[in-house]
Amino acid sequence: MTIRHDEQTQTALQYLTWALEAIETVGDQRAAHHARLALEALRESLYRAGDEDATSPTC
Repeated sequence: MTIRHDEQTQTALQYLTWALEAIETVGDQRAAHHARLALEALRESLYRAGDEDATSPTC
């Protein structure tokens, strides 16, 4: 599976990772769960974008 290295998405992933670490320090499990869902969604979007790039026809 090809992963597209989209700079903005990578930046968002990093910010969410830092946010998750801070949230876990505070101990809010509900907020941590939502941050994990957001991380998962962004990671999946990278994989999907990579699949689309691999299957698109080239000229």
